[in-house]
Amino acid sequence: LASVESPSISMYFKTHTEATEELIKTIATAATFVSCPAQANEENIAQDYLERAAIQFIRLREAQRQASFLLEEKAEAVRQRRLQIEKSNLLLQNLMYEKAYIEQEIAACKDCHLNEVAKMACEETEGVTN
Repeated sequence: LASVESPSISMYFKTHTEATEELIKTIATAATFVSCPAQANEENIAQDYLERAAIQFIRLREAQRQASFLLEEKAEAVRQRRLQIEKSNLLLQNLMYEKAYIEQEIAACKDCHLNEVAKMACEETEGVTN
């Protein structure tokens, strides 16, 4: 997972921004024709702008939907990666615990009284020689 943000997410946000700007301009233009019908050269100019605005609104919603789906996919990928990392971390902690336990056992063996071991060895050699 190289990056949470990808070019495709940026593309959808750019499309969303452009669609929003176009929609605002189209609605503003349609509003001028609706508020001042004398400026209209044809009767249907305001209606044409409203239809353009509807199409741009649909485009805007599509960009939002695609960005939302893509973000959900990225969030799921992040959750999966986090789960993998947590499993690895748990495994590492278990291994570190086992290593510490084994090191303690080794240290306990080293601390064993060597004199006792030597005495046992001497006793064994005496028993063999007798």
